Amino acid sequence: MNIKELKQLADLYGFIVKPEKRNNKVIFHWIFNEESINISLWAMVWNINNYKHYKKYTAQINIEAQRIEDYNYSKLKFILLKDILLQVIKNNIIMI
Repeated sequence: MNIKELKQLADLYGFIVKPEKRNNKVIFHWIFNEESINISLWAMVWNINNYKHYKKYTAQINIEAQRIEDYNYSKLKFILLKDILLQVIKNNIIMI
């Protein structure tokens, strides 16, 4: 599934996913180590029928310092938002 289909599935079940933003850009949290960089994204998620019961979801990616040039803002946003949407679907929609 691509990110658009995941977003449509979350919308279908009434889940609103709002990543942390500033000036209409998603905020990434960066932690620098000697050999790698840990990038995370936070999002608030709630159901449209129960907006007082919200949850905070976090997605993380760990990238080697030498490979950071392979990632731009759009690619990081895509990877991390997809992870958050998958968590929302797994925890709230799919009931196996």
